[in-house]
Amino acid sequence: MDLIAFAQHVNKLKAIKRAGWVEKGIADPESVADHSFSLALLVMVMAPRYNLDQLKCLQMALIHDLSEAIVGDIIIMRNGISQGGENDKAAAELTAIKSIFSSPGEALYEDIFIEYQRGESAEAKLVKELDKLDMTLMAREYEDVSGINLEEFLIFYWQRAGRRSSSQTLSGFDFTKSDGIESLPSDSDHRPSPQSPTKKDDIFGEEDVIFYWQG
Repeated sequence: MDLIAFAQHVNKLKAIKRAGWVEKGIADPESVADHSFSLALLVMVMAPRYNLDQLKCLQMALIHDLSEAIVGDIIIMRNGISQGGENDKAAAELTAIKSIFSSPGEALYEDIFIEYQRGESAEAKLVKELDKLDMTLMAREYEDVSGINLEEFLIFYWQRAGRRSSSQTLSGFDFTKSDGIESLPSDSDHRPSPQSPTKKDDIFGEEDVIFYWQG
């Protein structure tokens, strides 16, 4: 590996602001590197609780957005609705990862990235779930500080997390099941929708994260 070239890719993530926040007009939003660091910390403490491969989870979290150093942060979802281009985005990101980890002996990282993209393994499911949680926490923080309506990010979290309330997303979730988050039963009595907006405090309250830290 060319360490200098790799470090330059990593450093670019510090300057790339997350596109969703920029598009919403958030002043000085987090960078891609900020997000990856936060996600890695969440993964570090949660992987052992599910008896998952902690090292693989950490590697996955740290490189899951590394491709954005080359392709940028591409938005494909707005208001919970796909804008199309998912396959093109995935292909571009994989090509970028292959170019970053192009030296002999670095195939491991490409394999881990592909595993994350597919989202089928227990480790990939956990990282993806915590990725959504981190986004939701930031949406709430930015909304509180800026007054900008970021409800679509909260709704997006519920829709993509198996349509369960945030307090139930990880609680009792068997990450070893092959059917992933879609195996979660629905919570239709409390599920918000873009047509029926719900106050952010009804979607995600302080008590909703308590279960993460219960032994």
